[in-house]
Amino acid sequence: MVTFVATPKTDAIAESTSAAGVTIDGAMIKDGSFTGKQTAATATSDGLTTGLLTGADQFVTVTSANANNIIALPALSTVPVGTCIRGMVNANGFELRVAVADATTGKINDVTTNVEAAIPADTSFEVVKISSTEWILTATTKLGAVLTAIVPDAV
Repeated sequence: MVTFVATPKTDAIAESTSAAGVTIDGAMIKDGSFTGKQTAATATSDGLTTGLLTGADQFVTVTSANANNIIALPALSTVPVGTCIRGMVNANGFELRVAVADATTGKINDVTTNVEAAIPADTSFEVVKISSTEWILTATTKLGAVLTAIVPDAV
């Protein structure tokens, strides 16, 4: 026999300590401010495991042992248009790719079919899903200078 229990809905969450705020799935709300989910990702030779991003990642600190190591974006079908992922990489840089599921149709900066975008060392980056098939990528140096358009190349 299965018993179902109705789950009450919540309109407000009370903080147990006002200094801590409330954290839900890695996102913190405190005193009217919102801090998105911060995460760390390690670029890998295949972009899998620690190199996979999710749509919930809002700020990613990337570690890469090699500029050819890969970070993979979430599958386009798993995130809504407007999803924005920001991040930074210090030493070495990395290659940013669409998810394996999107390899033949997913685009970064209007380039498609098995592409990767080189993110240089000491760079902040932002990717925004602008359609069901495309991400727009922009980047800045650690001094805040906008990089020229990053044109992905073949894998």
